[in-house]
Amino acid sequence: MRYSKITAMLVCIWMSAYPAKADPWTAVDDRVLRSDIELLADAGLLRGPLASWPINWKQVRGALETADMGTMPRHVRDAFLRVQRVMPPRRGQGRSWGAEIDVAATNRPTLVRSYGAQARGDYDAQARFIGRWGGGTTLSLSLGLQDEPFGRNVTFDNAYLSQEIGNWIGYVGTVERWWSPGWNNALIFSTSARPQPQVGLKRNSPDPFKSKWLSWLGPWSIDMFLALQDDSGGRFDDDLIGGLRVDVQPLPGLTFSVKRAIQLCGEGRPCGFSTWVDSIFPINNADNTGTLDEPGNQMAGFDLRYGGMVGNVAYSVYGEFIGEDETNFFISKFASLWGLRLAGPWGDEGARWEVIGEFSDTQANRAFIKENFRNVIYSNFIYRDGWVYRGRPLGSSLDNDSQLYSLTGNYTDTRNRNYRLAYHYVRLNTDGTGRQSVSVNAESFNIVEAEAIWPTQLGDVRAEVRLQDDRPNSPGQSEFTGAFELSYQIRF
Repeated sequence: MRYSKITAMLVCIWMSAYPAKADPWTAVDDRVLRSDIELLADAGLLRGPLASWPINWKQVRGALETADMGTMPRHVRDAFLRVQRVMPPRRGQGRSWGAEIDVAATNRPTLVRSYGAQARGDYDAQARFIGRWGGGTTLSLSLGLQDEPFGRNVTFDNAYLSQEIGNWIGYVGTVERWWSPGWNNALIFSTSARPQPQVGLKRNSPDPFKSKWLSWLGPWSIDMFLALQDDSGGRFDDDLIGGLRVDVQPLPGLTFSVKRAIQLCGEGRPCGFSTWVDSIFPINNADNTGTLDEPGNQMAGFDLRYGGMVGNVAYSVYGEFIGEDETNFFISKFASLWGLRLAGPWGDEGARWEVIGEFSDTQANRAFIKENFRNVIYSNFIYRDGWVYRGRPLGSSLDNDSQLYSLTGNYTDTRNRNYRLAYHYVRLNTDGTGRQSVSVNAESFNIVEAEAIWPTQLGDVRAEVRLQDDRPNSPGQSEFTGAFELSYQIRF
């Protein structure tokens, strides 16, 4: 009897610790969590911008605490309960803590790095402890080992210190982000590359402006950061990457976002006050001199997402557009991404199906005119290594001048197990020229992926099988390859 009481006590302690994974924002590698949150938003239960990740838990909590489960369809209610289960406690409710161990191994890393938790190398292991204090302070400590193009490396991914100040969160560390409404690609910042050391500031809750002149913008958020490309192996080591993103929701279900990215400084490059002024305020072509005195490389763009419900079926349509800098704030050469997502009930017990169709093109085109420009996106005559960090693209995992057609089906059963089947048609480096970190020649091939995620008492087991009928850097050949990936995330 005494041992059973001890066991029960330990189980209670574990259950109380499990949901307190205390990050102030959602995980960027949790595809099921994102799917649940998007379903709740499309069902009208969660308001606020929804076109980039992570989103802050404060935005999610404010909606779910007032929701009425009795009026929800069963599959929406199950999504609500899954999100509620992992949501950390409200600020001021004392300390919370959590820990996790992630281990993944594969015989060949994925080429198309979609939103999720795929390994970046043959193996990827990390242990992380995270604690949160009542005053809004969060500390995440991590230690990992990864096999990557630069060799075996000890990593500190997702290690950071953050502090809530009013309705803002300031942070310093290595934080991952996915700045796109897309599921299979993100054009400007994705999780293709490891997160860099950075300092950032973001709005915590997307409350609308109180001013009558600005309240029409609806809920809004802003995220800005400055990252160091440490030991990137590039032409100019230790260059800086800056990002700024503003999201608004002027109508229920509609998110509009503008974003900007800057690459400047680095060893052997100017980095004084005038460099920053000319880069941030490129008036009279101050940022487009065409000489080595040019302050740096820039990209800018916007996102759109609109979602809602038809009966019990949720839908969302979305797009992302980015371009290289042009004259006096005007951008005319765009890369683009388009997508459609549908999700609905499977039976009456809470199971759910989901279908996503998506197309992306990192070859520059003029808006509304069929005119192509090669080797423009992610390319710069100063930073010739491209838009990469430690050998991997910062944006699209396929790098520049590539196209990706994707069709994905997901099924989540009543025991919270998730199954995914995806088909990708890939066109890499379509003209076979220029700097390209994935393939130096043009390649076209098909990829089929099958993945399963099984929740357990201590975390999730994930298995994925990938088959493709060709591979990068194999001109004139058709090399069939297969890959298997297995990962286990332990949480306590």
